[in-house]
Amino acid sequence: MIKILIVDDMIILRECLKLVIGQNTELEVVGCAGDGREAIDLCLKLKPDVILMDLNMPVFSGHDAIMEIKKLEPSTKILVLSVEDDEKNIATAFKNGADGYVSKDIVPEELFAVIKKAFAGERYIQEFAFYIKREWIASTICIGTEQKFSVELTERQKEVLDLVVQGMTNEEIGDTIGMSAGRARNIVAELISKFMVKNRTQLAVMAATTQMSPERK
Repeated sequence: MIKILIVDDMIILRECLKLVIGQNTELEVVGCAGDGREAIDLCLKLKPDVILMDLNMPVFSGHDAIMEIKKLEPSTKILVLSVEDDEKNIATAFKNGADGYVSKDIVPEELFAVIKKAFAGERYIQEFAFYIKREWIASTICIGTEQKFSVELTERQKEVLDLVVQGMTNEEIGDTIGMSAGRARNIVAELISKFMVKNRTQLAVMAATTQMSPERK
């Protein structure tokens, strides 16, 4: 049973989430909090496996709560459940240690799956959140979370990956490291396959928001 703590300043939303999650026999809501400070207290008391965290709350924001909880209980997984879909909020949430980011209009079946992914140690960003400006991917999302990926990469793949994170196109990558745009496109495709993501934007976010420990050939 995966223990869940719901954190949101809207009582009706907390209760609705509790009812929805209660439909899944593998999940259990162990508590609800109305602000970030209460979330920290309940996290220390109830030891949830996964926290569903709103961002904009009185007293103590979700951003602050994420940062504090990750210091006190680093193994606790935190999924941001928010209506905020701008790049700054997304980037800041991951910088502070969030393990996932989904919209409040997520369907129950997808929410259940995301909770289980987070519990298993996987990161997840809902499709809407991938519309992040290139400069945010390259410079604002912090490489500094606990999660690490061990991926076997060649030196050339590592070079290309670094440039993808900087937001470069295939043509720009080719010009920078001396290869054709077609060759750069092929290497990007190889990286997308290795990291099991859907596209280059997801690849860039995955690389930028994790501590990768590539094994070079």
